[in-house]
Amino acid sequence: MKPGWVFWGCLVLCTSCDAGFDRVSEVKTLRVLAVQKDKPYTYPGDTVSLSMLFHDGAAAFGDGGPRALVPFWYAGCVNPPGDLFYGCFDQLASQNPQNVSVGVGNRFSLQLPSDIISSRPPPRNPRQPPYGLAYVFFAVCAGNLSVERSENPLDIPLRCRDASGKVLGSDDFVAGYSAVYAFDQLENRNPAVTGFEVSGQQVTPDCIGDACVDTITPEPDCSNPLLCLPCASSGSCLKISVRPTIDRASIEPDPVASLESGTLLEEQMWVAYFVDRGSVSSEVRLLNDATRGYSDKFGVDFQPPSEVGPARVWAVVHDNRGGVNWARLTFSVR
Repeated sequence: MKPGWVFWGCLVLCTSCDAGFDRVSEVKTLRVLAVQKDKPYTYPGDTVSLSMLFHDGAAAFGDGGPRALVPFWYAGCVNPPGDLFYGCFDQLASQNPQNVSVGVGNRFSLQLPSDIISSRPPPRNPRQPPYGLAYVFFAVCAGNLSVERSENPLDIPLRCRDASGKVLGSDDFVAGYSAVYAFDQLENRNPAVTGFEVSGQQVTPDCIGDACVDTITPEPDCSNPLLCLPCASSGSCLKISVRPTIDRASIEPDPVASLESGTLLEEQMWVAYFVDRGSVSSEVRLLNDATRGYSDKFGVDFQPPSEVGPARVWAVVHDNRGGVNWARLTFSVR
C-alpha cells in the first residue's frame, strides 16, 4: 500500500448510487463518518490518539429511540506482509492479549514500536522515504461484538449478533480500519476546519473536530434566521448553499508524492458531506488538487426535509495522507 493513502476497510465512499439505494451521504442507519488521528504522520515510539465520529441514523428513523452503542478498537498489527490490511487478520483473530490491544469508547490511543521503521526492509523505490505502518481496526455494534473469521478471507474477523445470536447486518454494525504511518522526519497536520458558511454567510457550527464526537446538539432556536427554516408548513423548502470554512494554510506539500514524481505536489484535499435528514447536491467535493491547487467551489446545496424537526449536516474534510477533520451544523425546520 502506498504511504499517504488511507483506505477504509468496510467503509466505501461513493459519489453516486443506483436508483433504489440510499445515497452514501444520507445517514439513515448506523454509520461511522470518519476516524481522526491527532498525528496523521507520526514518529517511531510516538503515541497516536484516534477519535471516532459516528451517528446512529436508525435511532431517528426507527422505533425505540437512541440505542446504547459502544465503539471498540483493536490494534497491535505492525508492518503486515505487503502492507495489506488483511495480513493482520490472523493476529486479530487469535485474540492473544500479547498481540492485540483492545480499547472501548469514542477514543483510543496507540503507542508505536520504536523499531517500526528499522524492523522492515527499506522501500524498493529509492525516492520513497523509509516508513513503518500500523493498522487500527474499529467497530460499532448494536448488539454483541465477537472476534470470528468468516469464509471470505478479506472480511474483517469481527461479528455483531443480537441477543438471539443472529448476525446483524450493515444497518446495525460497522467495522473498518485506519492506517497509521510513521516516518523519521515527515509530518502531516489534519485539515484546519474553522467554521461553517450558510448562503455565503458565516455561522457558528455545533462543533468542530473532537468536540463533535460525544455530543448531538439539540434543535436550535430561531435567534439566527439562517439556521431556522420556517418552510415545512408551506411545503416549499428551498435549497440553501452550505460549506465548511478552511484555513488554507493547513494545505501542505505532499513530500512523498513529490519525491516519487520528481515534481513539487500539494496534498489532495476533499470534503465529504453527510445529512441525517434532507439531502445534498453532491456527496464529495474537491477542495485542493495536487497540481492545480485550491478550488473555491467545494460547497454544496442542502435540500431541507419537508418534515418539522432538526436537520444536521456534517462536512468531513480529508487529505490524501490520512488527515481528517470535520464540523457539524444543525438546522431547525419548522
